[in-house]
Amino acid sequence: MANILQLPDEIIEYILDNLPPYRDLKNCKEVCQRFSLLVENVFKHKRLSFNRGLVEFNLLWKNDPLGNKNVKLIPAPRYAHSSVVIGNFMYVFGGSSVGGAFNDLWYFDLSNREWFRPISMGNYPSPKANSSLVQYKNTLILFGGWRQTTGNSHQPHLLFNELHCYDLRERRWTIKNYSYGPNPTAAHTASIHRDKMVVFGGFSRLDNDIQATTNDVWFLDLKTFVWRRPKIFDKKPTPRYGHFQVVIDEDNLLVLGGCGGPNNLFNDAWILNMSGEVWKWESLNIKNKKFTANHMWCNPAAVVDKKLVILGPTPAQPIDLKIPKQQHLPLVRPRPVINNNVVEQAPQNGRVNEAQQRPGVSRENQRPNVIEPAAPSRSNSFNDEALRLQRSLCIRSSQNNWEPDLPRRFNEPIIHGTIKMAAFNVEKNSQLPQQIQRERQLENLRRMELKIQRERHNRRREEELIKKTKRPKTNCLAVFVCDFSNVRTTAPGTLEWIEYKNFGLFDGAPEKIILSSMVAGTGELILFGGLQRETTTETATNAIHFLTYPATVL
Repeated sequence: MANILQLPDEIIEYILDNLPPYRDLKNCKEVCQRFSLLVENVFKHKRLSFNRGLVEFNLLWKNDPLGNKNVKLIPAPRYAHSSVVIGNFMYVFGGSSVGGAFNDLWYFDLSNREWFRPISMGNYPSPKANSSLVQYKNTLILFGGWRQTTGNSHQPHLLFNELHCYDLRERRWTIKNYSYGPNPTAAHTASIHRDKMVVFGGFSRLDNDIQATTNDVWFLDLKTFVWRRPKIFDKKPTPRYGHFQVVIDEDNLLVLGGCGGPNNLFNDAWILNMSGEVWKWESLNIKNKKFTANHMWCNPAAVVDKKLVILGPTPAQPIDLKIPKQQHLPLVRPRPVINNNVVEQAPQNGRVNEAQQRPGVSRENQRPNVIEPAAPSRSNSFNDEALRLQRSLCIRSSQNNWEPDLPRRFNEPIIHGTIKMAAFNVEKNSQLPQQIQRERQLENLRRMELKIQRERHNRRREEELIKKTKRPKTNCLAVFVCDFSNVRTTAPGTLEWIEYKNFGLFDGAPEKIILSSMVAGTGELILFGGLQRETTTETATNAIHFLTYPATVL
């Protein structure tokens, strides 16, 4: 009887590729040396496939990771929370909602797709949002944040400069007191460089109790837990909050985007060099600015292999071609005036209304004043052909609700006996026989009819293409990709936005959400929570979405 070890390597890799790329897949490495090599190939394939999908914009969203499981524990809906991925788990702290702020800690098992709330001890942080949460060894470091007053909450509005550490092994919170350090700050950023936690920007309460944006840089010595403020050259970024901070290497970090206040959004990029005693800011050149993400200050981002993936609203889309229907108004002819007297004319349909009846004459005895057709000439066949073409053009133009490219006279009602068409506005040449002039007029009519048919055919094709075109949704999250692999290889550094396809929208994209969190897993991005608008109200959500690459068929 055959067993799994007798299968080819390609078949085993395909089977292993269906496992979640976390604990279960890692445990398969313990089977044998062959499985260990195959598992490494699967991890490599997942990373390469996801990176290729980012560059080619060939990804998809999965919105129901819990499936039909009986979910007992799940975090409350929230926004402006903090999250970080450590191994097989995504940790989420705090956030805000309609009822106030939270100070709870949750973790999501990425292998089993389940939520857990650990029983923690120690000094809990205050309920707050917009805090920074980073990992240092086996510890979570939480700093800053704010709590806003909501309609149904009795919590006062506060800015915090608390520093808490959470031991992942002992599940214990510890507060770190200090006398010198940053002012109470929220919506700032933090990153780990060697044994330092570097903090930049944010919305802060200054020494004179004025709340404003800041561009200060602080770092925390993680060995002694002492705050220090480094010396920096005068050239600095504009004060901001809600920006992104990315680790380039141990001595450099990248700052992108942010907000400086109402109607003051930033799309610039800076790099901070921390190698010397005096730190230095450097502005970066940006390529493909037209593919820049919008409203970066209130949307999440995650780093994937020297690329920053940012979510945001759908970029501006071109207006679809619309063919307005123009109603043709009946032609109103002015009445002729002779010796200051208006001469009554018969209507073109051969009827006279009551206002046009002659006084003293009954309606039954009154004969309608109809314009008589002109007397037939010798070339009756040419006249009949001309009238037939004229009627055909008028009928087709009236059925098509006014063709804008047609001469206006084609939509005028037919007046028997008088031919007023462009084809017949040919100057009479006494030297040419009458039959040749008639033939030229008929030829002009045929050309116009062919032109009208072509215009109508082209317009119908355009309408069919517009109907068949799949219009992208405008209320979904779009994906923007920024490549920062060349920020240190060129002088000055260069940041490049990758050209998106289909306006950055993927299948299954969630509706527009702001103030959510996004972290990078293995071959996927995890989006959680946020604030979304429903009709006229804004509500928090606790939905979780996965951005991954399409599965390949063996």
